[in-house]
Amino acid sequence: MNLYEILKISHNASQDDVKKAYRKLAKEYHPDMNPNNKQAEVKFTEIGKAYEVLGDVIKRKEYDLKNTTTQSNSNKRAQTNKQTEKPFDFSMSGKAFENFFGFDSKTGEITNEQKLKNKNPLDTSDLFESFMKMKK
Repeated sequence: MNLYEILKISHNASQDDVKKAYRKLAKEYHPDMNPNNKQAEVKFTEIGKAYEVLGDVIKRKEYDLKNTTTQSNSNKRAQTNKQTEKPFDFSMSGKAFENFFGFDSKTGEITNEQKLKNKNPLDTSDLFESFMKMKK
């Protein structure tokens, strides 16, 4: 919950602006002006809590410092994550395909390893047996 947004003021609003905004909103959402309106009561309470912090110079500085530090850390983490992300290298996918299926995906030629085994490159019985942990 951003206290500045609750009072509908900017971060660089003067203490006088904070007080004016509080008074205006408190009057608008006061329970006497909005009988039997639970949403107005909740809003009135939020406005009071926001003014309690932003209306006090020391509490406001602490709030600003805390939120600036939190935002700064969040931004730093986001930048670090963007810097460490590496794009997928598609040049290696062909080799992985060959190793798994036993033939070149572009040419259809059986790889040397499969020639030595003298097997059909699409024969998955070894894979099935190792997965099911059983032999024929």
